[in-house]
Amino acid sequence: MIGDHCLVQRWNAAFCRFVFTLATLSWWLSLAACTANPERSAAIEECETLRTFFIVTHGWHTGLVINRADLAKLVETLSADFDTSEFLEIGWGDQRFYQATDPNIGTALRAIFWPTQTVLHVVGISASPRSYFVSGDLFAVAVPEVGYQDLLAFVAASFRRLDDERLVKLGPALYGAGWFYQAEGKFHAGNTCNTWIANALATTGYRFANVNTVSARGVASQLRRGIGANRCYVIEATRN
Repeated sequence: MIGDHCLVQRWNAAFCRFVFTLATLSWWLSLAACTANPERSAAIEECETLRTFFIVTHGWHTGLVINRADLAKLVETLSADFDTSEFLEIGWGDQRFYQATDPNIGTALRAIFWPTQTVLHVVGISASPRSYFVSGDLFAVAVPEVGYQDLLAFVAASFRRLDDERLVKLGPALYGAGWFYQAEGKFHAGNTCNTWIANALATTGYRFANVNTVSARGVASQLRRGIGANRCYVIEATRN
């Protein structure tokens, strides 16, 4: 499992690195000047019960790790598709490149320069994320209940649905026990796998989230800024 996981992430990392390089040439200065995402309008004076999810980095790619049972309340199909999993690792990206077993430069260029259809790559995890992910950085993110529910709603809305509300399952995951599902949104150089993660983080009300982020480094930087900064948003960083 680990070998397959690393191989897939190598392809993912190469693609995200290519996207990031091009995006950097045109937008880095403007992105660097962007201010942080504003805080939730209704300020949380007293911390609610905190709920935890995880963000993991794989080189130039990031993924979201969330409790399966919580998300399945909004996406019922996940209960059957991942009935033995406690957590789900979810990544978002270009439909053709993400699913390709032998991606090429033409597929990568198409994804970058033309807004393309997207997929969600969902893998079931039965072990603790802290023990499952043996490389990269892992961030445990604890947020107030209202922010956590908004995060779940954001992820649920990222699944494309048919008229009868069924998900569009495209095929098995590239590693582990999981599936590709058709997603909402378009992929391009300014809206990458890492931008999706930044948007997910922003829905929780986390004030350091910047939805203009295109790189894994940018996501990790936003998370590290929050360590010890707010007792209602608790960030724990683990470098593997």
